[in-house]
Amino acid sequence: TAALQAAINAGRDQRLVVWFPAGTYRVSSRLEIDQPDNQGYTPVVLMGSTVNPAARATILLAPNSPGFGNPAARRAMIHFFNIGTADAESGNTDLYDQAVIGLDLKIGAGNSGAVALRMQSAEGSTIQDVNIDLTEGGHTGVWGIPGSGGSTHRLTITGGVIGIDTIKPSGEHGGTQPTPVITGSTFINQSSWAIRSAVRGPLVLVGCRFERDTPGAFINLHRH
Repeated sequence: TAALQAAINAGRDQRLVVWFPAGTYRVSSRLEIDQPDNQGYTPVVLMGSTVNPAARATILLAPNSPGFGNPAARRAMIHFFNIGTADAESGNTDLYDQAVIGLDLKIGAGNSGAVALRMQSAEGSTIQDVNIDLTEGGHTGVWGIPGSGGSTHRLTITGGVIGIDTIKPSGEHGGTQPTPVITGSTFINQSSWAIRSAVRGPLVLVGCRFERDTPGAFINLHRH
């Protein structure tokens, strides 16, 4: 955990991509990506190889990690937020040019309040070619996604309670930027919602696939 956090901080400060060679990276506490407020010129880009599907980088939250066991107080394994944010759990808006590309994220057992990725962000930010595995543990795949000129592509979330959630911890709208765009993504067997969303402007889904073993609606749209 400490080694990955140091690499993330160095990538931000030196404006370099944080590259993950193929393998499994086991963490037991939150990885924090803290960008200075309104400073898109210090982005954090987390990237793994997408050349060989059989040789990818996986970030694994270890089973029964402290602080991740309460669904009523969800906590992200990877959390993007502003430096100096008074309460990092409340959500953030002034994040730009952040990226997570070509990584697999997995939540181990005994982490029923875990979120794989929290990335509320705007212009230039993106999630691409990311697979999230919540079949053994975890609550939410992605909490807050890029909008306002940011976008999400080829995201696969398997298992969990909620696939993507754009609603703030308080239950209000505003957990993501306006008009999030999601393309080519797959949502498999979430026990509650594949997508739970309340945003300003439309939620745009293009070429997405939803699979579930039980009947019922996949998408829950709250009024803004």
